Amino acid sequence: MPHDNGEKAMQFAIKYERRRTGETPDDVSREGRGYDLESKDRLIEVKGTDHVNGGLVISLYKKLLTKLGKDIVKYHIYLIYDMRREPKLKILTPEFIFA
Repeated sequence: MPHDNGEKAMQFAIKYERRRTGETPDDVSREGRGYDLESKDRLIEVKGTDHVNGGLVISLYKKLLTKLGKDIVKYHIYLIYDMRREPKLKILTPEFIFA
């Protein structure tokens, strides 16, 4: 059983993606790509927090935008919040992130 928020959030996101696509996403979190999971049509950054309302400040670096290039339209942030009680998922789409 995962112990920290990062690991718990990753497991939550992986389970969600399995249900969404029918496939297991690739964990690329240790490869320095600027995101954690590669799924069918998404590059996913996973963030976890105990906050019950999802309140979390997320910073994006210009280097990431350059690295993503044309794949910027696939970049999603999965915010898993209220992790202590009942984890919930908020998906931030590219249209929302880069508006």
